[in-house]
Amino acid sequence: MKGMKTMGVCVVAAFAIGGTAAVSASAALPEFYECHKGAKGSGEFSDKKCSMNVGSGKGAYTLQPGIGKGKAFKGKGGAAKLETVGGAAISCTSSSDSGNLASPTTETNVLISFKKCSLLGKSCSTGTKKGEITSSPLEGTLGYVNKAAGKDGPVYVPSNESEPWSKGTITCTGGSETIKVETTGGVIGVVTGNVNTFNKLSTLDFTENEGKQQFSNFEGGPLEVLESTVVGVGKFETGLQATFINKGEELEIRA
Repeated sequence: MKGMKTMGVCVVAAFAIGGTAAVSASAALPEFYECHKGAKGSGEFSDKKCSMNVGSGKGAYTLQPGIGKGKAFKGKGGAAKLETVGGAAISCTSSSDSGNLASPTTETNVLISFKKCSLLGKSCSTGTKKGEITSSPLEGTLGYVNKAAGKDGPVYVPSNESEPWSKGTITCTGGSETIKVETTGGVIGVVTGNVNTFNKLSTLDFTENEGKQQFSNFEGGPLEVLESTVVGVGKFETGLQATFINKGEELEIRA
């Protein structure tokens, strides 16, 4: 039973990237900004990255909250390590993500997948392809983890609150045991590369240590932790270690 508990918990920990997107209403959120091109004399910047201020009414570009043309983002990730408090880890060899910006503070249609996933020789999947775990459609909200240092990132939640984070039950099979897992909670990542600077590329990091996520809440926000329910065993706190390199609209996050 102890071995079954450890395996099940690790499976959920590895891929439970869902979470509640509640953020304190009392604190201003970090926002995506665009360099909007208008008619000549309508702005104060002369270049498309809004780096050259020529004075109000003398340029064609304006720096403002926005998502540009709404171009989708997508990216790839390397190996992912997931771990439970007091448990073991599950590993996948690669990962990917994609989505759209819905507003200067939110993301939508986010999909995350992990490939060649295994735990102690058992292949784990959500019923799509062997060894592949795919999320349900997710929504993200930006928040600060350290506003003074300009650190921020998203937390993801299923678009349909009645759905689990994963697209179906996560099932790990191999040998005589089959473990089924459902995921709830939230996990917070940190974004770099496009913070206070325009860039098409950005990096999203999820960092954990012995099952504890590096950041378990936004400043002024509620606790955001992953919980893994192993069918027939129990519920456990988990952590995710993964990195995604994303490419999308040339925007900046003002932090």
